[in-house]
Amino acid sequence: MLRRGKGSCCGTGSAALDSADCFGGQLYGEGETDGLPEEAVLAKPAVLAEMFRVLVPGGRIGITDVVAEDHLSPADRAPGSYVGCIAGALSRTEYLAGLATAGFADASVTFTHEAVPGMHSAIIRASKPATP
Repeated sequence: MLRRGKGSCCGTGSAALDSADCFGGQLYGEGETDGLPEEAVLAKPAVLAEMFRVLVPGGRIGITDVVAEDHLSPADRAPGSYVGCIAGALSRTEYLAGLATAGFADASVTFTHEAVPGMHSAIIRASKPATP
């Protein structure tokens, strides 16, 4: 999967695979892959929907991202407060809702360590149901 993505990202010949940059181009057809790793991206709803589209039934995703504790308001995690993927991070509840909206099942958000107060590095996992 990654081998196919490298060098074909939107036809640019880029050696890096970044779904935020590649979202305009489709690397995979519908139901074409059984697993997708993903790094933090800003266009989360669109990327989650695209990940769901390309997964085969029963396929899985694994995402590493910074996730906010549910008690932090969007203003608490607004751009300008922090840099990089910390700014505008989704809360655990927002992430799980986004995965459900995209159609994923068996979703989980596991905090691994605190990056800054109330914000955690996390592993997000979900799967595409085996039957529609």
